[in-house]
Amino acid sequence: MPESLRLHRWGAAGGIAFAVLVVVWFFLAHVADAVDAPGHLLDVYDDPGVRAQAFAGTLVLALAAVCFIGFLADLVGVP
Repeated sequence: MPESLRLHRWGAAGGIAFAVLVVVWFFLAHVADAVDAPGHLLDVYDDPGVRAQAFAGTLVLALAAVCFIGFLADLVGVP
């Protein structure tokens, strides 16, 4: 198998991984309602579980961005 085809598989895998990670991030994202009182917002984000979930969501979205950049880099190389 030529080396270029093997690299294109990584690009395609990056695109699929990006889509899966964005869906995972969508379910991890926790956004408090803006219509709630400011005190409620502070209570929500003061909860360590919510903070950990927000941090995990940030990491998942950052990994998705890296996968998307790899996918785009592969697309640039396609003739």
